[in-house]
Amino acid sequence: MDDQLIAETVAPKTEALSNRVLSASNLWHLTASGACGAMLGMCWLQLPGPVTAAIAWSLWTLILLFATSNSARSSAANWFAAGMTVRAVAFQWIPSVVAENFDIAYPVAAVFFLLMIAFESTTWALLGLVAFYAFRKRTVSIWVIPSLVIVVDHFWPRVFPWTMAHMLVGSDTLSQTVDLGGTLGLTWLMTGVSCAIVVAVNRRHRRNSPASFPAYVERSRSDAAFSATMVVLTLAAVIYGAWSESRWKLAVRELKGIDVAAVQVDSSFVRAEGKRPVNRIL
Repeated sequence: MDDQLIAETVAPKTEALSNRVLSASNLWHLTASGACGAMLGMCWLQLPGPVTAAIAWSLWTLILLFATSNSARSSAANWFAAGMTVRAVAFQWIPSVVAENFDIAYPVAAVFFLLMIAFESTTWALLGLVAFYAFRKRTVSIWVIPSLVIVVDHFWPRVFPWTMAHMLVGSDTLSQTVDLGGTLGLTWLMTGVSCAIVVAVNRRHRRNSPASFPAYVERSRSDAAFSATMVVLTLAAVIYGAWSESRWKLAVRELKGIDVAAVQVDSSFVRAEGKRPVNRIL
């Protein structure tokens, strides 16, 4: 009787503590997802370069890792938050431009902007749901993630149809692979490599905590095949990119220099009656 009474007393406290730990974990994942999204959005505002490309790719990998949480609902919320912060930072100039060009109040333009980025971020919520079943439950093949990314990038209507591959513009070598698969193909490879890294990190976490990610044992062979494929494809992309880059650089060196002139409108005058041309010699 005493043991039963102790068990009945301790069980609610243990459950409450477990719920608090889970809530704290979900909050941490949500905060980390938003922070990574904001920093990825900042990368869009920087000049293209190898460093910017490397940071952006790393942040995309961290979003795949941190945004995928302990439940389908929290994963969808984390991914949605990451998508919102990416677009809120990268396209923060939209409300003022819309307000000025359409002669509407800034708050109205801001509401339009929030609705726009929320609509575009819906696809990230979908990615969060699938990522949960791919990385946590392991009931969905890891191959689905990069494929789903390019499907929603291609078919989901957006104001600015950007892809993750655009972040690699600063990498002259890797950007050459768009000759073969376009920006969607490079996005697929970029996401696939990130997925392989996330799987490796989660597998290591499983070793440290055997109760977590039990399905990783069953999928060890398919995970190894996926990772090996990403390594081979990345090496092939680097080799092809280096060859293609050297070829067009040689062609550029053989060209003679030419003078170029451009005419640009002063963007500070947004109304038709106030526009005036500005001649600039480049």
